[in-house]
Amino acid sequence: MSDHLPFTYMRKPEVLKAVGFRHSKFQTEIREGRFPPPDKHGAQSLWRSDLVAQWLVEQSAKAEAERAERTKAARSKAESMVRARREQKRAA
Repeated sequence: MSDHLPFTYMRKPEVLKAVGFRHSKFQTEIREGRFPPPDKHGAQSLWRSDLVAQWLVEQSAKAEAERAERTKAARSKAESMVRARREQKRAA
């Protein structure tokens, strides 16, 4: 048997700590399909660590893309303002 397992199971408190959600937000994310649902083991709900990690990576990539888009928009706005000022100086 391999010493490296592909994932471990995480209990809800561990998952909440890892993703930074409160209970109600967590339940909403699962119900609306934006967070992986748990595996049921008897009465216990457990989350696969690999799926939690994958979700965190995806959220980080989304946040990075949003930051890049905001930076691009701000840069474009600043360049437009500079061009407008130059045109005003030329017209004066």
